[in-house]
Amino acid sequence: MTFIRTHIPCEHCGSRDGASLNEDGSTYCFVCAKHTSSDEPYEILMTKQVEPTDDSFTAVYNNGNSVSVSDRRITKATT
Repeated sequence: MTFIRTHIPCEHCGSRDGASLNEDGSTYCFVCAKHTSSDEPYEILMTKQVEPTDDSFTAVYNNGNSVSVSDRRITKATT
């Protein structure tokens, strides 16, 4: 089975990014282990937009400058 899209929300357990969409239209959630088959054609599944579920997420860009990530103990030299 080939993944078409990964890190999608799970409709069953509410995971924000634990599920994957497979080439046959089925889904599998790696959090709750729920597998579903699809009655929808592949073309419809691929056009669905995944809506973000966590409004508190904010992307941070450093404009190409290396910085340390102290909360993960990653040094500036490593980045």
